[in-house]
Amino acid sequence: MIKKMCSAFDESNNFIAKKVYEYGKNKERMRCLDIGCGTGANSFKYFHALRDPEIYGIDRLDTRTSDAPIFKCSIFDLEGAKLPFRDEFFDIIVSNQVIEHILDKDMFLREVRRTLKLGGLYVVSTENISSLENIISLIMGNEPLVQHSSSKYIISSVLSPHFLKPIPDPFGNKYLHKNVLSYFSLKRLARLSGLSGFKIISFGGLPLISKLMPIYNRVILIYGIRL
Repeated sequence: MIKKMCSAFDESNNFIAKKVYEYGKNKERMRCLDIGCGTGANSFKYFHALRDPEIYGIDRLDTRTSDAPIFKCSIFDLEGAKLPFRDEFFDIIVSNQVIEHILDKDMFLREVRRTLKLGGLYVVSTENISSLENIISLIMGNEPLVQHSSSKYIISSVLSPHFLKPIPDPFGNKYLHKNVLSYFSLKRLARLSGLSGFKIISFGGLPLISKLMPIYNRVILIYGIRL
């Protein structure tokens, strides 16, 4: 199960990089934003194949590595705040495993739409609270694995490989998962936030279940063009 969880993140990362390349491969000087850029390693994966991309990144802390490809990185707390960019500034916006850390998800997605150019590409990926392993955890009387209830320890589920271990972040659970979306709630939230015309896919389920019932996969992702 743990290997399948990890492979889901790899699959979604590869999908994001593929979509970004397909969108921008014949375009010059794409202005790109990675929301929650972290070290910048994934930003390089997403945008490096584009022609001379202009890359921006924002995160709550500056954790970039020395060779990170972020040209312009801002330390920024996303909770309930407008992104520090003007309207229709970016050609591509990517946000991978970030929205579950934010309470005001409506504003977050509205800001993605506001700062993206008409015809621009957006990709938003997150964990799925209705994934099969989270459902099993609930049936066993535990919380979903993706939930962070304690500010000091991982207490959500005995299925977690980190069960009862201290939370390594010095901020406790301040920046960990606030609430996690399901396949259907992500679709509804995106539509209500003005991101029409998107597609939703998922990654990380058991082989047969993954194809027949994608609503139970580990990672969910929406992508589309701003209309």
